[in-house]
Amino acid sequence: MSDLLHSPRATDIATHTCEASPVAFVTLFDESLHTFWVSPGFTQLTGYTPDEVIGRKVSQLLHGPETDADMISQLRTQIALKQNFSGELLSYTKNQTPSGCT
Repeated sequence: MSDLLHSPRATDIATHTCEASPVAFVTLFDESLHTFWVSPGFTQLTGYTPDEVIGRKVSQLLHGPETDADMISQLRTQIALKQNFSGELLSYTKNQTPSGCT
C-alpha cells in the first residue's frame, strides 16, 4: 500500500482529478497521516502553500476550537480502516477563518 501511495501513479490520479475539478480539496498522506501532496484547490481554499503542508499532518493546520472532536474520531477511524469518509467538518484556513469541509 505504501508503495502505491507514494507512487507517481497516485499523484497522477490526484492531479487528473483536480484538473477535472479545479477547486477539489485533495490531500495525499502516508500511513502516519503526514501529507506528501496537496491539490491547488487545497492551497486556494486554505491559504497554505504546499511547502507549508508537506510533511505535516493536515489536522495540525486545519483543526481549531470549534472543530467537532467526534467527527474527527470518525474520520480517523475510517482512515485506519482504509474506507471512505463522508461528513462535514469545520476546519480553519491559514488566517484562522472557519471553513466547512465536506
